[in-house]
Amino acid sequence: MEYPNKLYYLKIMSWSIIAFTTSGIISYVWTRKIITSVGIAITELLVKFTMYSIFEYFWNNKCEDN
Repeated sequence: MEYPNKLYYLKIMSWSIIAFTTSGIISYVWTRKIITSVGIAITELLVKFTMYSIFEYFWNNKCEDN
C-alpha cells in the first residue's frame, strides 16, 4: 500500500477544521448553548473521522483485490 504525501494529510486536517467550525457555528445558532454546540461539533468530527477511516480501509482492500 502506498502512503499519501504530506499535502494529503494537510488537506484532511484543514477540511476537518473547517467542518468542525461550521458544525459548531450552525449548532450554536440553533441551540444558543456553547457547551452543546461544542459537543455536537466534536461528536460530528469523531463520527466523520471514524466513518472516513473505515471507508478508506475497505476501499483500499477492495481495490487491491482487483
